Amino acid sequence: MVAGLSDRLPSIIRGTEKLLRLAGQAEAAAVVASARAELAEDGSDRFGEGWILRLHLAPERYVSVRSRRATVEKSVREIVNEVLLAEDDHVSRVVLCPDVGGEADGADDAGDGVRGPAGATSREDLLRLLQQQRDLMVAVSTGGPRINDVNQDYVSRRQIIQAALAEVGVADPVPYEDLWAWYGKWSSGDLPSYRSRREYLGELFSPLLAAVVRGPGAGAVSAEPTGWALVDRQLGEARRRLGSATTEEQYQEVGLLCRETMISLAQQVFDPAVHKSPDGVDPSPSDASRQLAAYFTDKLPGDANEHLRKHAKAALELASHVLHKRTGTFPLAAICVEACVSVVNLVAILSGRRDP
Repeated sequence: MVAGLSDRLPSIIRGTEKLLRLAGQAEAAAVVASARAELAEDGSDRFGEGWILRLHLAPERYVSVRSRRATVEKSVREIVNEVLLAEDDHVSRVVLCPDVGGEADGADDAGDGVRGPAGATSREDLLRLLQQQRDLMVAVSTGGPRINDVNQDYVSRRQIIQAALAEVGVADPVPYEDLWAWYGKWSSGDLPSYRSRREYLGELFSPLLAAVVRGPGAGAVSAEPTGWALVDRQLGEARRRLGSATTEEQYQEVGLLCRETMISLAQQVFDPAVHKSPDGVDPSPSDASRQLAAYFTDKLPGDANEHLRKHAKAALELASHVLHKRTGTFPLAAICVEACVSVVNLVAILSGRRDP
């Protein structure tokens, strides 16, 4: 029977990790995500039907959780047995142990993940942890859970986040060591309304999330004002919405705002009497892609500018591609904003709005 359960172990582990994250137990979820899982029959189980779930951890991660091992083991055991409710099986014991023979299978290869005292954390996991941290800060400051009930979750998650951010060379702009420090900020009168607290956290986390998406060594794309009021307002709103979005629909709204920004940008610079679409099709008033392609062709003519036209075209095509994605996720929405900012900057430069 253990063979059959072992075959299903990867999906069981994924389900356990997901439930732990949804329950706000970030540290236990990170442990499960990075471990090499193994099942064995539990001979001490009085009914002879239980299993031992051993989670082999990279030495660094094992050391980081050793003092809280019993708590983590208990949390994982409770959740994994919820996953197993329909399996007619149960795990009687969860055991964390160091994988001294090498890194846990869940660890990422160098360059693909981020590493710190808490062990290997994938970039996707880091994004999820940052969004969970932001959501918890929003919740406690807008009538949600009591700080005493969730403060340890915040502190544990913060430790993992800071170690992971250090490995990708991204500074942590969140100054609050615990939720009581965050309480001091919002209760001081600086953030009197629920809306002001959400907006503040959006502005705090948005550039951080975008920096993680870009990866190590990538410079930030600035969004300096262009002087075109509607373009600047729409792009600014897209960036703010990105910082506070948590659902697929909200991420799609970010894409919609980027689309409107591109249309407004094209309307500022496209002149049908001067700019001719490269494919010979007259663009409609809302066809920002063709309008801007025509603008780039006019502003960057000749063989000497071919590489610049290719760059402009690539940025425009990327923006157009992600704008029409119907699935809403943070990485897609963040890439959409960055691509939109790049096109806005290109047009602002070519139009003379960034001249000294």
